[in-house]
Amino acid sequence: MDAKLYPTRPAVVPDELTGPLPRKRRFSSYGLTTCIYAFALFVLAIGFALWVGVDAARKMQHQTELHNYGREAVGEITRIRSAGKGNNWAIGYSFTVDGTAFSGEAQVPKQLVDNIGKGIDLHGSLSIRYLPSNPPVNYPAGWQESTRSLLMPLILSTIPTIIGIGLLLPFSPERQLISEGLPTVGTITKYNRAKGRSYASMCYEFRLDDGRIMSGCSPCDDASEVGASVCILYLPQNPQRNGRYPLQYYRVTCESDPSTSNISSK
Repeated sequence: MDAKLYPTRPAVVPDELTGPLPRKRRFSSYGLTTCIYAFALFVLAIGFALWVGVDAARKMQHQTELHNYGREAVGEITRIRSAGKGNNWAIGYSFTVDGTAFSGEAQVPKQLVDNIGKGIDLHGSLSIRYLPSNPPVNYPAGWQESTRSLLMPLILSTIPTIIGIGLLLPFSPERQLISEGLPTVGTITKYNRAKGRSYASMCYEFRLDDGRIMSGCSPCDDASEVGASVCILYLPQNPQRNGRYPLQYYRVTCESDPSTSNISSK
């Protein structure tokens, strides 16, 4: 059984892994695509954060201008709606300046939310503060737009950044493995399945020179039979850091042909 599980080295170690260390490396097509996706998310996050920041600054400026230069008009509540989860409400209103109708919407302050439960007249009046030079800039008099409503979009803009960082996290350990890892032969022990896919990862075992048996799992797109031999790279200083070769994100750069991985007999 031992001889079957840990056979003598067959022809599964590619030539590019037998050269001196550290090896030169390049992105695999999957690694390059993942990098492009990650940096696209960073650009999206930066662009969205800048847009949100400019919009928040504009709203704060409007609040200051309304406080300093605004005038008041009697408005009419036209609608009440729930604004997201929790006890958050928003009202729509309209008002008239010099015979011209204007409208707006505002989130109900927390101290006034109880009035929603008691019932607010949809045709009730509300004092609206507006800029005489620009009436579309308006807000209910005495109400302050919450900083939460200004900052929440900015917080949401960090989501693409977090996803992008998550996509790039596996690159560093795999980069070290492709550069400094030692090749050996492992044996497939099982496959882990995932919903909607035939196989999610391949599990294997391999023996070190000192006789210790190590195990690991790597993502896989194809499937060989359990018991088949595969090439494994591991770090000699930390054999628990290992992976099936070819790796996901990197390939070894060959001087003759960077895209070729030749199989040799040892």
